[in-house]
Amino acid sequence: MTLHLRKLAVGITDIDEMLSLHANRANQLGGVSCAYSRNHPKRKDELLGGSLYWVIKGSFALRQEIIGFEDVPQPPDEDGNPKRPHCRILLSPNAVRVQQKPQKAFQGWRYLQQADAPVDIAERPDDFDDAMESQLNELGII
Repeated sequence: MTLHLRKLAVGITDIDEMLSLHANRANQLGGVSCAYSRNHPKRKDELLGGSLYWVIKGSFALRQEIIGFEDVPQPPDEDGNPKRPHCRILLSPNAVRVQQKPQKAFQGWRYLQQADAPVDIAERPDDFDDAMESQLNELGII
């Protein structure tokens, strides 16, 4: 069964800002986007092929396929002791919008089972914006 991650998009105000950020990362990393974490998932093998679901302003908004993991070395502390490496989660540059679903705040990332993952949404009309979707979601219409 596919396993996913959920992660807060800290400091991101809307979906367009997130898409822009990941497009820039993909340009810098040669076509691959990424997210960073101090902790390494212990269930890496189960996560490959799954997705990282981004929570923006209290709701699930986007997902990106997880394609790998890398260690990111850290500079030594002030005493010269080595620090453990951080984790770079390699992601597909293609983000898929998902049905907005409320999510309480948490730190770092959390595992997400397939049954609890929000569903993808199809392309929407040009006049249908994120604020409208959020309001309809709060009312239980979508």
